[in-house]
Amino acid sequence: MSEPFQFWIFLVSFILCSLFTWVGLVSLSIRSCLKLLEKEATNGTDLDEAFKVELKDLTIRETIGKVMGTIESAVYIYALVANHTEILGGVLAFKAFTGWLSIQGGVHTNGKNMSTLVRFYSYAIGNFLSLSWAIFSYELVRGVLQANPCIAQLLVFTTNAG
Repeated sequence: MSEPFQFWIFLVSFILCSLFTWVGLVSLSIRSCLKLLEKEATNGTDLDEAFKVELKDLTIRETIGKVMGTIESAVYIYALVANHTEILGGVLAFKAFTGWLSIQGGVHTNGKNMSTLVRFYSYAIGNFLSLSWAIFSYELVRGVLQANPCIAQLLVFTTNAG
């Protein structure tokens, strides 16, 4: 692929993924996954209350989550467009590492550690869903441009003319 074509894939994918983030599709998918996990994992245990608190906290943190998600999607889409997939692994490993740093002494049944575990589940699910939305956006735009060479040519011509 030529450089202008990659630029347009990045730009349109980023705009599409940002739209998914800001209209709430990403946060809706995160909350839905957490609710499914809550149904499977809690059943009247200490996790039950921890999940309720985390779902409430997600609503409070939604705006900052959208800002961070937008920044992350730019990094994820850049990694896909530039064929630097090692960046994806690095970002996810870093985030997983920082998430686990807050858990000390293993997981016990007291409320604090359960809450930390649920927060990490929320964090991990959010990261992987954010990455999934970025990959979806990238693949959708790339597929449309590959299936419609006239659109791709127009974008390349427009970039070269400027």
